[in-house]
Amino acid sequence: MSLKLDKNQLSKILEREEFKIRITKSRLLEIFSKTYHRTVKIFNQIIDNYDKNGLEKSLNGEDINPVLWQCGHIVYFYKKHCFNFFNLQVTDDLEIYIKFYDSFLTKSKYRSNRNRLLDMYILLEEFEEVYKKITDGIINGINNDKYNQIYNDIYNKIETKKRYYVLLLSILHNEMHIEALIFSGYNLGYLLKDFISIRLNNISLRQKTNDTIKKIQFSHIKGGNFIQGTENKSLYLSFDNERPAFKKVIKDFSISKYPVTEHQFLQFILDGGYNDNTYWFEESWDWIQSNNIKCPLYWSIDNLLERDTNYPAMNISWYEAKAFCEWTGSRLPYESEWEYVATCCGKYNYPWGNEMKPEYCNLNYMVNSPLEVDDEILSFEKSYTGVKQLIGNVWEWCEEEIYPYDGFTIDPVYREMSYPFFGFKKICRGGCFAVPDYLINSRYRNAQMPDCRIQFTGFRICKKTNFFEKSLDQKPQETFGKSLDQKPKENNLTKSLISNKEKSLDKKPKENNLTKSLISNKEKSLDKKPKENNLTKSLISNKEKSLDKKSSETTKEVNLKEIRNKRREYITKYVDL
Repeated sequence: MSLKLDKNQLSKILEREEFKIRITKSRLLEIFSKTYHRTVKIFNQIIDNYDKNGLEKSLNGEDINPVLWQCGHIVYFYKKHCFNFFNLQVTDDLEIYIKFYDSFLTKSKYRSNRNRLLDMYILLEEFEEVYKKITDGIINGINNDKYNQIYNDIYNKIETKKRYYVLLLSILHNEMHIEALIFSGYNLGYLLKDFISIRLNNISLRQKTNDTIKKIQFSHIKGGNFIQGTENKSLYLSFDNERPAFKKVIKDFSISKYPVTEHQFLQFILDGGYNDNTYWFEESWDWIQSNNIKCPLYWSIDNLLERDTNYPAMNISWYEAKAFCEWTGSRLPYESEWEYVATCCGKYNYPWGNEMKPEYCNLNYMVNSPLEVDDEILSFEKSYTGVKQLIGNVWEWCEEEIYPYDGFTIDPVYREMSYPFFGFKKICRGGCFAVPDYLINSRYRNAQMPDCRIQFTGFRICKKTNFFEKSLDQKPQETFGKSLDQKPKENNLTKSLISNKEKSLDKKPKENNLTKSLISNKEKSLDKKPKENNLTKSLISNKEKSLDKKSSETTKEVNLKEIRNKRREYITKYVDL
């Protein structure tokens, strides 16, 4: 099966109801202008980094497309999808560059080919030509010299909605990659003064506005039925992975009011969370061991106190979020739960109502960095559920992989938006400070690899059913604030050996046949010193060592009831149950 559609096939599919977006000409031109000028600004600021060549690799080992390739990808997405609808200029090498800048056709290792990458100044000129041609087509319509004016008027009315869909899709794709340029530039050390706050580059300049929020507080959400996904009557463009909408039943659950903060995640680190494999599953433990990961990306293990703040923990991988959940005995929210809360139990388009309210959120490159979860700017948000900041500030991980909804139909324009990633990328929702309000909504589905740390992603948690029963059966832990230089925790095998030894300290060891034989031989030959074989020497040596340790090991005996009480006190100190 070929995924490529010819012009007639594409035109026919775009007549379906889900592609008839409800947007006015003036609104479309407004957001196109915003996106165009924002793109030109970031292109120019990339050029101003004279010490960069656009081909840099991440020093942290993060998977980053070359900046120069990313810029060309933005321009040629318009050229690929809009030229049939807006009569864009066709050049001899158009098809060659469309293929090279196609993320599905050109694999990552070939994107750094300097001989094929276009210069930034050329890309700026081409983008300006694209913008002018499309804007003129929207304002004046698309004329065709072969037909008279009456036909053109009819044709434009029929084709207008199709052109609007293709253009708006290209604009939103453009905004996705502005965000990608921002977090790529941040990682690679680019100076992007209008996109990356100085406080993000130098966290020592951040000032705490309020007392540290120590406990993770929850809101209890009453379950019910709601429509998950985007319906055709939506006022915004929906992507193929959001369709079709369907009825979903949600059970009661409790979800944290805010994303997990840096202070709260810091306690996991101080308690040795990155050194204890009981909080990680095999794949994630192998990941942190192979990459020598001791803390989140951009954190310094030597200066952790800078992270004792109410800023949301950010640049957190799904693996790290899951480990934190294991440590607290909680879980990540399921995608349907997240959307249920973000739509006010299915009643509205947003947590506060049906209209986007940018003033409630950290969006639109307002401060170019996250805000503390209790920042005054974010305090004006209305929430009927008590759950705040679901939209903006930082993306939020969900529990599961992204899969298509039943009845999924691939998008006729952006064919590779979703389907190549079904089943292994993990869902993240809500947007962040580096996206515009016309990209994000409560039903927008993003997805990233579980080891992705480069995107501005955090998380919030949900209570588990029978929380105490599970957490009390886990290994008891010490109180927060351990030194990172302390002796590593004992593994399960060591603990089992110690436990068995403690139980038998006051009991006389059972004599096995070998021991009895040795004693018998010794009694029979008192005048002869028996030859000590290696096993005998080992037994004697071990016995001598155990006698020396007897007093210290006795002090390790802990009553099981005390362990459970200690664990309960430990959890409730930092999690509001």
